[in-house]
Amino acid sequence: MRTRHPTWLVVATLLAGCAADGDADSRSDSLVAQAFAGIPLFPGAGISDIAGEGEAASATLHVNRSPDSVAAWYRRSLLARRWTIVSDVRTPDSTITLHATDPGRRPIWLLISRDAPRGGTLVIVVGAVPAAEPDSAGR
Repeated sequence: MRTRHPTWLVVATLLAGCAADGDADSRSDSLVAQAFAGIPLFPGAGISDIAGEGEAASATLHVNRSPDSVAAWYRRSLLARRWTIVSDVRTPDSTITLHATDPGRRPIWLLISRDAPRGGTLVIVVGAVPAAEPDSAGR
């Protein structure tokens, strides 16, 4: 049996319902929803520090698995969704940085590192809002 996991769009939608009323909040919620649309969410991840400004949004995830297993899960999940992994780098401090693009070339970055104070893994996700399609006049 295949289990479906929530995506960022679901998470952003739930957070939008928790935000205070106002145009600025709704624009920020919309930005987060657009930036994280289609990005897989690691099963059971705790989410904190969600922010969005300009054309990008970021979130911090806490996962009770090793950084290598989290990175492997993201590699498989992104490739299964037809994302392209542009770069996959391990820094000297063992942080794994994945840069990927969706089929429309929208980029995301995942910084995956050991969460020393709490144990497990810390994942910082940065997503960009999809570029607007030019109108029929080419604008």
